[in-house]
Amino acid sequence: MKKLRISAFSVAFILYCACLLPAWAQWIQNSGVGPFDYENTANWNGSVINNQFLTNVTSGMNITFGANFSLSSLMLLGWSNNASVTFSSSSSTPQTIQFPSNGGIAVSNSLGGIITLGSTNNPLILDLAGSTNCTFGGVPGTSGSANTSMNINAQIIDSSGKTNGIKVAGDRVYTYLLNTNNSFVGPVNFYALRGGGFANIKPIGGGPSALGAPTDSTNGVISATDNSSAGALRYMGSGDTSDRPFVWNVTFSNQIANAYQFANAGTGLLKLSGQMSFPTNGTNGSQFIISATNAPIELDGYIHGTGNVNGTFTMICFAGGPANTSTNRITLTGLTNDFRDFIISNVVLSYNGTAPAGVPCSIGAGTNVVVGGGSASPAGWQGNAGQGSSLQYSGATNATFTRNIILNGQSYGWALDNAGASNTLTWNNTISWNSNPSITGFNPRYLYINPTSTSTNVVYSYIPDANFNAGGTPIGITLGLGNPYGTTVANGGYVQLLNPTNTFAGGVQIAYARTLQALTLANIGQPSSIGTGAGGYFVTENGVAVPMNGINLGSFDSSRGGFFSYIGTNNTSCNQKITVFGPTFSTAVMEVCGLRNDSPNNSSLHMSDTSSWFLQPQGASGGTNAYQADLGGSAITTNTLDSVIGDMPSNGNVPVPNTGNLLVNGSAWRLTAAQTYSGTTMVANATLLMDGSIASGLGLTVGAGGVLAGTGTVNENVNVLTNGTIAAGDGALGTLTINGNLTNSGSIFMKLNAAGATNDQLVLGANTLAYGGGILVVSNTAGTLAAGDSFTLFSAGSYTGAFGSVSPATPGPGLAWNLAGLTNGVLSVVTGVTPSAPKLTTITISGSNVILSGTNGTVSGPYHVLSSTNLTLPLNQWLRLTNSTFDSQGNFIITNPVSGPVEFYLIEEP
Repeated sequence: MKKLRISAFSVAFILYCACLLPAWAQWIQNSGVGPFDYENTANWNGSVINNQFLTNVTSGMNITFGANFSLSSLMLLGWSNNASVTFSSSSSTPQTIQFPSNGGIAVSNSLGGIITLGSTNNPLILDLAGSTNCTFGGVPGTSGSANTSMNINAQIIDSSGKTNGIKVAGDRVYTYLLNTNNSFVGPVNFYALRGGGFANIKPIGGGPSALGAPTDSTNGVISATDNSSAGALRYMGSGDTSDRPFVWNVTFSNQIANAYQFANAGTGLLKLSGQMSFPTNGTNGSQFIISATNAPIELDGYIHGTGNVNGTFTMICFAGGPANTSTNRITLTGLTNDFRDFIISNVVLSYNGTAPAGVPCSIGAGTNVVVGGGSASPAGWQGNAGQGSSLQYSGATNATFTRNIILNGQSYGWALDNAGASNTLTWNNTISWNSNPSITGFNPRYLYINPTSTSTNVVYSYIPDANFNAGGTPIGITLGLGNPYGTTVANGGYVQLLNPTNTFAGGVQIAYARTLQALTLANIGQPSSIGTGAGGYFVTENGVAVPMNGINLGSFDSSRGGFFSYIGTNNTSCNQKITVFGPTFSTAVMEVCGLRNDSPNNSSLHMSDTSSWFLQPQGASGGTNAYQADLGGSAITTNTLDSVIGDMPSNGNVPVPNTGNLLVNGSAWRLTAAQTYSGTTMVANATLLMDGSIASGLGLTVGAGGVLAGTGTVNENVNVLTNGTIAAGDGALGTLTINGNLTNSGSIFMKLNAAGATNDQLVLGANTLAYGGGILVVSNTAGTLAAGDSFTLFSAGSYTGAFGSVSPATPGPGLAWNLAGLTNGVLSVVTGVTPSAPKLTTITISGSNVILSGTNGTVSGPYHVLSSTNLTLPLNQWLRLTNSTFDSQGNFIITNPVSGPVEFYLIEEP
């Protein structure tokens, strides 16, 4: 590297000559002809000695100082090429450049290049020495054709102890304060075009930093002034907290690209609690950008927007960088912010409070919020262009959002999140799209309205579709739950869609175990809470456009699934398709997706689409994927599902089986289609009416409170547990076919029709029916049972065991059930024996116990044994020893401890 060494003698000579002519100084050669050689110390003399470089210099030159150097005026760098030059000490010993009033180092014609002041190994000290207008950067009004950078690695001090501060940047020169030990006291003004950056910042009174060491809010002000072009002030540190105030005197056109920008280009959180004010800004669109370019920003202070033409600052744009929520985030916590309308673009903007239009809160006092999307790239959220935006509430209390939301941009990345804990965010605002008719072709778009694991979004707002295409054709906006970029994707959280007239056409996608609760449903093409279902698109991991509409559960990047709940108050039918996304996993996982009816007045739900639920999984590479379909709800009614629930399809890489399972729990569900899933079926605390069929799989279990009934076919083994019930028919008499074994430990409920000599039937073919000690419950729906009636309830290849009891115990007065025929599935009615009163037949003493036996009881009927030591007592004062039932022959036997020398017993039928 070429170097110019300035000796102590040459410095003194320059200072002497400067005293003779205190004007702009020129470092020139005597002859006035080139080549101009700054390295030749013989050229550092002449009749006119100033501090100005006029002629081109060699790029890479290092001009070094071997002694302290005092300038008599501004050092003006004016070479006309784009050379990069370094000024530094000639050794590791710092050398000081001292400035006069109105001093500094400036570039007069910006043609590019980099000016570096000081280095780690060859440090410089820049002494303001009480200067009232010390400038580092460009000279206003001398703009060149290219940007120049001035990197100030030197330490800036003020040996006078004054608090005048510095002016940096100016014209087309980006000026960067990179020394973190600057000890000057006073404001920092990034003036007139471009701006620059700083390596760190500290609180007022916190000591030296790149922006000096202010002692109070007055000498700690950081300001930027620019009214004619784009500029930027960049934080470049590793994370800092400061209460220093910022003043932005910037006014630009209405294009974001030409606006002034304040950016966190560092590697850590920049947390600012001082006031930000905008005293001179105009009102014509996007005026100012606050950007989390590489790392997050938290603004905890008062953002003050008054002072411009109409007394309010019109527009701020909050922007971000890469699609990473840990860095691409701006947080607003001030409670009295009064800036006006704002835009968010490619960023997560987190706010902790909202208020009606015109009322200050953390998102200002405006009327409109523009939520910008990404580009038309199918990459969607990936990268700067396609990431989209998330407006994320993070408050701790319930809140209502009433500001207008304008969704703007080309691609599919808009999110309205509720990241609060256990709270409800109510949307009662206008949502609209800023259409761009120049965009044509395939452009899937998502609007996420998303809760975290414990919060709820209640949406009264009307959600329209967007006419982005040139012909005004709706492009199919899809409403998503479970935004994977704006907020956590943990389980849980609710969204209630309460507007019955929504017209977005791409359906809903519910992922990450969120629950969507819809007030109204309708057939395809008709407005409803979940839109029209007329059609939209989503992009697979392979970039393939797949049509989307209706109700979509789960996602390719999660095994958590999603849940849909109807909460309307009318019986409803909907033919919109239900789709389940196969997750992208290489290990065995279980995705759970659910369909519920939670109608508060028990209205029924009919999902009438007849196609299959499943969509091809994406990107899986090995392992076995499985899922569970839940049908449930709190409504006391019967719902109908006409869709086919199948196994998860293989994508060529995933070995089968990718089994599907069904759980029916809550409400009653009628299945009409031929189900093809091959996993397990479980019915508990619910009713499953199987009017279609279930494919051969891993078995069907009816648990406690569960009922399996219907007129269809179950092609697998059925196990009825204690307190479970199996029946046939769907309201009327019917036949339920089971192509498998049936084991009953609960109840079998069968309807009889004595008038028509017909009955329900369970048909098992060549399989085994195990009565299992369960209960046979029969109900005669018409006519009167009589001796000789016979009903073939069951048809099986073999029968094992016996029922523990039959309810009712008898078909009627003077009649009895003939259970012997159940070994062939036949229940018949016979004439019953009219017994005399029940009587004791034997009394035996065995040790300290008495054993009583008797007969003539009602077959399987209840009885009581009463005891007393005083025969004359009224019966209501006798002791009841037992409540039990006679056996199938009307007999009984009990054992009871002897309680006295004389005891009397009675048998009583209720």
